[in-house]
Amino acid sequence: MLIIGEGALCTKALRFCARVNAPVEAVVSRTDIPERILTALKCDFRKTADVNEEAEFILNTVSDGVVWSINNHSVLKSRLLTLPGISYYNIHNGLIQTCRGLP
Repeated sequence: MLIIGEGALCTKALRFCARVNAPVEAVVSRTDIPERILTALKCDFRKTADVNEEAEFILNTVSDGVVWSINNHSVLKSRLLTLPGISYYNIHNGLIQTCRGLP
């Protein structure tokens, strides 16, 4: 699986994955992720200003077809959402009514 995200919620999810030995192949984020977590996961890390520009990396990296978007502040565009064989799951901590329609 591959995780796109940032912030405390994403960090908690990554710590959980490390604790239970869940296979995370890569993390893509606009912000830094603590090195100790990436080391524990033994995964690739890609820091980027625009996750949508990482379509080729995501397609070539994720082997099980699962991408989690956790507290991700970027809107995933069709370039990512139409990658063949990949399913996206979104988790965020904002109120849906408050965030509706925001870019």
